[in-house]
Amino acid sequence: RGASYYGYPAGGGSPYYTAIKKGSYYWAPVNCGATRVAQAGDGKNGTIAGAGNMYQWGRQDYTNYGGSTASGPTSNSKPNNHIFYKGNNWLNRTDNTLWNGSRKGVNDPCPSGYRVPTIDELKSIRNANSWDGSGGLYKVNADSGCPQLILPAVGYRLNSEGSPVNLGTFGDYWSSSASSSTDASYIYFGNTSLGTGTYPKASGFSIRCIKE
Repeated sequence: RGASYYGYPAGGGSPYYTAIKKGSYYWAPVNCGATRVAQAGDGKNGTIAGAGNMYQWGRQDYTNYGGSTASGPTSNSKPNNHIFYKGNNWLNRTDNTLWNGSRKGVNDPCPSGYRVPTIDELKSIRNANSWDGSGGLYKVNADSGCPQLILPAVGYRLNSEGSPVNLGTFGDYWSSSASSSTDASYIYFGNTSLGTGTYPKASGFSIRCIKE
């Protein structure tokens, strides 16, 4: 395996994938919570095995499509109940250290050795080499000898009500970078172009982990 091999555990440690090198970074080959590489249709169907889980910014526990909702915010920074708290912020106070920028925060949902990437790290993924619109997959060439980075377009959960938006047509991925007391930075795509923006922390987005 050599010094450049970094494993990424999926599905509780099995199967075990190789991290994908692109430039200066090693990326998880699957979304956080996924147990296999995304396949065509995973984004459109929200199939957790390939699409992974949805997370409100700064939370450790996932809040997937179809799960329970409640009016937010909550005072518990580790509710661990998978309830989607509606509003601009799911937590009743500002705590921008929960995912903690370039260091792993106390609520980081990524497995050991990995963390939520910063917005600059996510931007380094850059535009896709191909966009599978019918399958909802954003495909980016990585370094020589590595497979493509495949990001499913899972859409997102709307912060005001928790409903699914843009399943299969857009991908929305959180960074660890907070932009204000209520918003955080993210990347998005709906074709071969990668964009950046900010959105309320109570929104449910995907996560692609990066090696620490």
